[in-house]
Amino acid sequence: MLHLMHRLSLVLLLGASIAIAGCSSNRTHTGSLSQEAANGEVSDAEHRQVERLERRYRANPNNADAALAYAGGLDRVGRTDEALDVLSDASAAAPDDARVNFYYGRALVNAGDYEDALSALDRAESAAPANSRLHSVTGAALDQLGRHKEAQERYRQALEDDPDNPRVLTNLGLSLALSNDLDQAQQVLERANAQPGADARMRQTLVLVYGLQGRFDEAEKLARRDLDQAEASDNIAFLRRMKSEPDRWSELRELDERSG
Repeated sequence: MLHLMHRLSLVLLLGASIAIAGCSSNRTHTGSLSQEAANGEVSDAEHRQVERLERRYRANPNNADAALAYAGGLDRVGRTDEALDVLSDASAAAPDDARVNFYYGRALVNAGDYEDALSALDRAESAAPANSRLHSVTGAALDQLGRHKEAQERYRQALEDDPDNPRVLTNLGLSLALSNDLDQAQQVLERANAQPGADARMRQTLVLVYGLQGRFDEAEKLARRDLDQAEASDNIAFLRRMKSEPDRWSELRELDERSG
């Protein structure tokens, strides 16, 4: 069930399998938790693949490619805590490796450890020029720490290289909403939703902003693209209540923190 209050997390919009530009074309990298793993449905073939990746990693634990491949495999079958441990060890073994620190930082963001994530991402940026993916993940960490202006600058830097990325645009739009800049948030989110890769989560973020602007008819019409009538109506009723609250921005931030 897709419910607005469960879709406010910036972290959920990071996307799957964020890759560092400039790596070789045959690289193996970490991915985000698969839907099958999230549902507790992992095939025997996937488990065997993780076992193969583990053997390769155990044979040479200081090899960055082996560590990243094994961490990615663990993540895809839902063993996210183990994946984070592997990435932590890899970062300690290769503190100047931009790829390792990027993926470690991203995993820390997903785990909710935003301060340590920023440290890892800073190391990645010190080791190699930042790209749009690093700017985007850094922005998500900053947003979760309430550092919205800094986050927005990072998203804008990411968009310089990838101007139509709907995930980055959506994160920027939500960050602007959290800063009470609803008009700018609306423009950015409408642009995000005009992209071919826009999905239900991105549409529901625009629903949120429409609601906070008091544009409830537009909000409900868009909400019904992904929700049944009862869910859409519940969300709009929630947004009406939120808009009427004098301290709605604190409530919105609290919802975002709880959903992350």
